[in-house]
Amino acid sequence: MNDRLITAAGLIIALWLAFSLMMPAQNREALSVPTTEDKGADGYAALYRWLDASGVPVTSWRKSWTELADSADFAPSGNILFTTVAHLRIPDDEAIDAIRDWVEVGNTLLIAATLNDTPLWSMARSGDPLSAIESITGIGVEAAVDSDGEPMEEAGHAQGALLDIDPVATHPLMTEIGSLQHVTVESTQFWSPVMKDTGLVLMKAATDRRTGAAVIWERSFGSGSIIVIGSSTLLSNRMLGVADNAKVVSNLIAYRLSHEGIWLFDDRHQGLDDAYDAESFLSDGRFGYSLLFLFAGWFIYMLGSSNRLVPPREQPAVPHQIDFVRAIGGLMA
Repeated sequence: MNDRLITAAGLIIALWLAFSLMMPAQNREALSVPTTEDKGADGYAALYRWLDASGVPVTSWRKSWTELADSADFAPSGNILFTTVAHLRIPDDEAIDAIRDWVEVGNTLLIAATLNDTPLWSMARSGDPLSAIESITGIGVEAAVDSDGEPMEEAGHAQGALLDIDPVATHPLMTEIGSLQHVTVESTQFWSPVMKDTGLVLMKAATDRRTGAAVIWERSFGSGSIIVIGSSTLLSNRMLGVADNAKVVSNLIAYRLSHEGIWLFDDRHQGLDDAYDAESFLSDGRFGYSLLFLFAGWFIYMLGSSNRLVPPREQPAVPHQIDFVRAIGGLMA
């Protein structure tokens, strides 16, 4: 086989593989996810920039919930942590205990949950938002039912529907708010909180216009508070400027953020992490592409250098003295 052909083939394959290695990250950008780095429809880049431009202390929290209490980067109380469920990285029991303890000393946990909407990114999540909310808040979530306990026929949301939310005027979060809106990309069922512990106090902040079920609710937890928004799109890039959605953030800051407090985006549980994660590394598609690239390089090398795969090359004969004598004899004859 011609060496130049082998080299050319290897170069073409190497260029193709190098291009393929660069493509996965670009492809993932097409699926918008709820992180501060995402500028797509479902990201929180707009909310992050708005808070920062308004002078609100804000940061992307990319560590475990177990490290919140010991962090020297902000005050021990008066802070707000904003997380979105379903999580990509599901918190364990230790992390859940830690976040509950952190809230209890005077902080606020704001949860945006994929209950009454179904964004595209949520369909790739293995975590269950219903069980996540119950384990964190102690409040169960069930399908909305009518007065007879039957599932509401009108509770299902159609694909691509723009949904209206009415505020409960007496709740501090709803001050000067006329209406709120969120959207669902795929069809979704309507869900509502259920008090399984009669000793808990649940405060409704907003309700679905059609069903009257709570969409935003609050539970006091020690000196702190847990607030659940039954929509992951209400504060997303696409919906932040719609209706009075942004006013919810302003009211929450006035209601729960202290002068020494900070707004934290829980990016870690959506895949952004400061720490090395071997499991994420091995599951990354680029790791497989890298192995394929190395194997292809080895195969091309073997193809061009091993006699087992290509015909043996003829070695040029080395002349000896007897050959010289024979040549002279032939000439003289």
